[in-house]
Amino acid sequence: MKPSTLLKAALILVLLVGLLLLFWIPVTAIPRITSLDTQVALFFVRGGNAYSVHPKGLAILYAMGVLGLWICAELLVMLNTMRQNPFIARNARALLRIGWVAMAVTALAFWAGYRWRDSLMSLGACAMLILGLFAMTLSQLFGQAVRYKEENDLTI
Repeated sequence: MKPSTLLKAALILVLLVGLLLLFWIPVTAIPRITSLDTQVALFFVRGGNAYSVHPKGLAILYAMGVLGLWICAELLVMLNTMRQNPFIARNARALLRIGWVAMAVTALAFWAGYRWRDSLMSLGACAMLILGLFAMTLSQLFGQAVRYKEENDLTI
């Protein structure tokens, strides 16, 4: 099995599982009124244990999940250009968009980590920050490769 085929299968699997999770979470969340502060919280029951999630926190997790799935879809589209020539302007722009989306996820994760004092969320934000910077750097490299390719195509 070629590495690109394995990568494509992994991206498709991530997209399918991600979409399944986006639809599964509202079905399993049971709205309850908490007695302490009379705010609506969402409870997930798993193995007899209830886990509560604030609705704003769930909205942020949803936004991060949708943006992450969008990144996977963009990578899948880029992977399909590997058969011919991956050094095209569309891929350079796609990497730049991935970088900006990763920065948006970083901002959401840092805010959520600060708001709910969740150090794991802040750690994930650091990883997304590195991913965003990497994608933006790679976008610049792809853009330069596209310019060199176009210049060489004009040379006899």
